[in-house]
Amino acid sequence: MPKSRFGRAATAALAASGIASATVNHPGADAIVIETPHPDVIVRWAANATAVAIGPNHIVTTRHQGGGPGSPILLGDDIYRVAEDFQHPTADLRVCRIETYGSTPADLEHWVDIWEGGGEAGREFVIGGWGLERGGEQRNGLGELIGYGWGDGNKQLRWGTNVVEGFSLPEPGSPSDARIIQADFDRPGQGTVKEATVADGDSGGGWFINDNGVWKLAGLTSSVQYGQRSVFGEFMNGVRIASFADFIAPFLTAPPCSAADVAEPFGVLSRTDIETFAPLWYLKDPSIAALAAPSDIVSQADIQAFLDAYYAGCQ
Repeated sequence: MPKSRFGRAATAALAASGIASATVNHPGADAIVIETPHPDVIVRWAANATAVAIGPNHIVTTRHQGGGPGSPILLGDDIYRVAEDFQHPTADLRVCRIETYGSTPADLEHWVDIWEGGGEAGREFVIGGWGLERGGEQRNGLGELIGYGWGDGNKQLRWGTNVVEGFSLPEPGSPSDARIIQADFDRPGQGTVKEATVADGDSGGGWFINDNGVWKLAGLTSSVQYGQRSVFGEFMNGVRIASFADFIAPFLTAPPCSAADVAEPFGVLSRTDIETFAPLWYLKDPSIAALAAPSDIVSQADIQAFLDAYYAGCQ
C-alpha cells in the first residue's frame, strides 16, 4: 500500500477525533487459531476501551477514552481499579498503576515486555482488543463488497493479524506528538492469515511482535480511518511504543525497596503510611523517631526520603 496514503494531515485529524477503536476479521477467519500472547495481558478499561499489562501492577493504554484514578479494570472475574494515572504530556499514551479495591497491589500473573528497538516496518504483528464484532457486509453502488459494518457488544477478546506498513507524525500543533505506527486492512485473500482491523472499543489494545519467541508490545491502537464500518484499504493508527520507551521503562521493573525501612513503624510502605507520616512529621511527634535514622533527628530530609521511596514504587 502506498505510504503517501499516510499523510500527516490525515493522521492529525484522526488523532484529534478521539475514535475509540476491537478486531474485525474476514468471515471464516474467526475459526483460525493463531499464536498470541497470553490472553490475560489484555484487560478491559471500564466499558469503553482496552489496556495492556506491562508489569504485575502496571498497565499501558491510550488517553483519549478518558477516565483515570478509580476507573475499573476488568480481567476475567477480577475487577481492579486505577490507583495512579501517569499521562504522557502530549502523546495519546498513559501508564497506570492498578490495585485491588482493597488497596492492595494487583499482582497480575501475566504481562509483556515492550519493543524498544526499530525495525517494525514489514513485520507481522498480532492485534487484540475488547471491541465491537464484525457486522454485516458493506457494498458499493455496483454491488461490490467493500467492507463490513460494526456489530454489537464488546464483551469478547478478539485477535487478528496484520503487517506494519510504516510510520507517521502528526501535524505541528497537534495535541499528540506521538510517532504513529500504521497498518491497513486488506481484502480477503490479500493480507495475512487472520487479517484484522479495529473498531469501537479497542483503543489501547496491543500490537504484539514475536521477537524470537518473546512477545513484545510494539503499538497501542489509537484510531482508525473510518467510523462505524471497516472498509478494505483503510488504515489504522497505533501509538509507537519504541518512541516512548523512555517514558514507559521506569514502570517495567519494580525498583529495589532498600528505602522501605522509612515506613517503620507503619509497616509496608503505602499510601496509608504517607497519610500517617506527614501530620506526625509536622507535629514533630516522637513516635516517628524511628524514621529519623541515622541521625535520630526528624528532619525535612527524612520526609523527603519517605516521599522518594513511596513515589519510586516501594510499596
